[in-house]
Amino acid sequence: MKFGISKKVSLLFIILVVVLTTTLGFYFIRYQKATLEEEFDEKAKALLYSLVVSAEYPLLVEDKETLQILGNGALQQKDIIFCEIRNKKGNILFQEGSSKEKYVRRYVSPVLTERIAPLVEDMILDAEKKQTEETGKIYLTLSLAGLMEKSSQAKKTIGFLVIGGIILAFVLINLLTRLILGKPVNELMRGIKKITGGNLNYKVPIKTQDEIGILATSFNKMTEHLKQMVDNLNCEVAERKKAKTSLEKLNRDLEATIQELSWSNRQLQDFVHITAHDLKTPVRGIGTLADWIVSDYGDKFDGQGREQVRLLKARVIRIDKLIDGMLQFSKIVRTKQNEKQVDLHALVSEVIDRMEPPNNIEIAVDSLPGVTCEYEHISQVFRSLLSNAVTFTNKPKGLVKVGCVEQGEFWRFYISDNGPGIEQKYFEKIFRIFQTLPTKDEPETAGIGLAVAKKIVELYGGKIWVESQPGAGSTFSFTFPKQQEEPVYANAKAHIAC
Repeated sequence: MKFGISKKVSLLFIILVVVLTTTLGFYFIRYQKATLEEEFDEKAKALLYSLVVSAEYPLLVEDKETLQILGNGALQQKDIIFCEIRNKKGNILFQEGSSKEKYVRRYVSPVLTERIAPLVEDMILDAEKKQTEETGKIYLTLSLAGLMEKSSQAKKTIGFLVIGGIILAFVLINLLTRLILGKPVNELMRGIKKITGGNLNYKVPIKTQDEIGILATSFNKMTEHLKQMVDNLNCEVAERKKAKTSLEKLNRDLEATIQELSWSNRQLQDFVHITAHDLKTPVRGIGTLADWIVSDYGDKFDGQGREQVRLLKARVIRIDKLIDGMLQFSKIVRTKQNEKQVDLHALVSEVIDRMEPPNNIEIAVDSLPGVTCEYEHISQVFRSLLSNAVTFTNKPKGLVKVGCVEQGEFWRFYISDNGPGIEQKYFEKIFRIFQTLPTKDEPETAGIGLAVAKKIVELYGGKIWVESQPGAGSTFSFTFPKQQEEPVYANAKAHIAC
């Protein structure tokens, strides 16, 4: 079924009328409901207040007969289905009715009595002081059935008015659109059919000054320039074909550049790997030679000489660690291979056993999930973070905590310690390769571990960061993607005391 523009305009106006009338009806219903509820509450509170005033003295003297008369009188009122009167001790003096209906509203009010007590210090002046005392409480339960019935009747009335308005609007709008839009729109449609049939010389004969007349004039001007537009379009198509050819050439050049960069990257990785291996032998030779010098000539050195030899050995050890770090870093930048399901609880326990932390440091491990990745990758992350926490914990009783929480589609692992903490200005620096903190009286590190951990975490699409304050310890956190299968949890928490 085809709809003309007049019918579409009629439908649009009808929809607007429906929306407006429905909205107004909805808000009027809400207003009517609120008004009825307000009147209901005012009536209930007035009845409760009247009952409180009447029951003030009977409650004070606990006159049950009078209270029963008042309670039964209240139950005779419309909508009241339950009444209960209690004294100040909570004892029930009157209770009648039932509150088991589905839709009810409960009201409660204390009964207050003013007592006049003489003031001792003002006995001469016969001064008196008023005191207010609660002598009991009155509970009323009112049925909402009447209120709901009135609300339902109001909804029906408004619904009928809305439907009637919509029907009347439909008739009037349909009539007006046919009179105003019908003929000029049909004339415009005839002109469009002729022009689309190839008769570009046809002019739409509409001379009105309204929007449809302006549309017809614009349409006639459009046909005059149609041939010129077709020529321009052909020129644009030719230019686009030329641009497409150039783009394809650029794409081929880009692919060649990417391949060349990949090859260069692999060559650079291999160079770092080979260079690191080649440097280990002479560095270890220097360390061995220093040991020989100390062994053969240590007794001939003065204090400064022994200190210089010690510094030489320390630098050799640091260079050896730097070379090992370079080897680890060069391996990690390669793509992920040999991924498998890893039990992180067992892995962390194994890492801790291999570290052999000092006896004054306790490492507590919460339940950890299983993840799918290369075993050596995730092992290196925990090894770097745990080694960092143990190395820089300088308290007599150190505590390192390892745990995990869910964070959307990722696991968030954390390793916290009670060490010296880190200043905020170093939060980014410590994750860069060969970057260490300026420390005194603490072990000198190679500045590789955290950079390696960051590279591995980012390789799997996660993030790593640190939260710390000087003197309050540090918490290193990193995210790791969850797997499709159900994660494997450790059966129980492990607390490993070292």
